[in-house]
Amino acid sequence: MSISGTIDAPLDLFGGLVTDMAAADLPQGVSPDCQDVAFILGGVKTRPGLVSIFSPIVSGAEEIRPSIILKTYAQPNLAQTLLALDSSGSLWGENSPGVLTQIATGMVANSAASSASLFGREYLTVHDGNFGVDVPRQYDGTNFDRVSQCGPGAGVTSVADIIAESRQFRGASTWSR
Repeated sequence: MSISGTIDAPLDLFGGLVTDMAAADLPQGVSPDCQDVAFILGGVKTRPGLVSIFSPIVSGAEEIRPSIILKTYAQPNLAQTLLALDSSGSLWGENSPGVLTQIATGMVANSAASSASLFGREYLTVHDGNFGVDVPRQYDGTNFDRVSQCGPGAGVTSVADIIAESRQFRGASTWSR
């Protein structure tokens, strides 16, 4: 970091991120938003910009961008794999640095996705923001499989809930004024 062309500015408080006060009420030396800065020993600098390291994913003549989910998955052997689900419903993985390889196709296009790492696998759900629109799947670094044999369904209902609902219905139907 070059210091040519800079001047010293006295600062009594060298703070950081403060989120519990209004921005206009903050003292000198603190910030309400530190998203674009990096704190280094004895200073603060602007973070460098983002640089794309992958070439665009192309399917035929159409360019597809991995826009739904980007997630780093730690495999059981501790190898890090970047997973990217694109808007056409294809899952890509970075098995070698800087190279995306297609893992699977056929998921619902233009949907949202969520994932979680557990037991050495990455569990992936495709949804519309409210409900599942495709079957849940898992990836273990080699195989991309369905978690269940059926698609997204209704939530779990216990027997006690069903009995309570039927009693309420019977009670309401026999009530008269």
